[in-house]
Amino acid sequence: MLSVPDLTGKDLVSATALLVSARLVLGNVSEFFNEDVPLGAVYDYTGKDGTKLAVASGVDLKISLGAIPIVQGLQREVAQAALDAAGLKVRKILYRYSTTVAKNEVIAIVPDDVLVAKGSTLKMIVSKGPAIVLMPKVKGETILAAQTLLESLGLKVEVDTKWLKKDWGIKKVTGASELAGTKLHA
Repeated sequence: MLSVPDLTGKDLVSATALLVSARLVLGNVSEFFNEDVPLGAVYDYTGKDGTKLAVASGVDLKISLGAIPIVQGLQREVAQAALDAAGLKVRKILYRYSTTVAKNEVIAIVPDDVLVAKGSTLKMIVSKGPAIVLMPKVKGETILAAQTLLESLGLKVEVDTKWLKKDWGIKKVTGASELAGTKLHA
């Protein structure tokens, strides 16, 4: 039984030479995106955990494709082109409101699998820009009803009252920091 030589960080040619000199053979080679490992470097392989192999056993390698392209903040079309060039397929585009990312720019990408290789699919989340809502009339509503309504619109609510929380279902709103009809970012 043979120990597999340390192949971490080696390129394919160097790793193959080390395997041959250790009386082992190259097995399957898989390439995955890995932001922690430089492009073309081995980062995982059969026997890395210290398992010994028989003479002439195949050693499977995982080689890094480098980091997945960083597309956050790019326009959707530019991000799509960068991902296409890297061999990744956008399976679905989801649109979300954002106050921090401009309209039609990428908020994030979410790969469908943990190991991402060329040909892998992902979802792209694109900004719809900030959500604009009109402040509803809440004066005269119960505190609880007003809070629920405002939060359902995506607004952050701070209740400033002397009433105990258990009484919010019966006590009425006497005023709000924004006037009814005011345009607000949710």
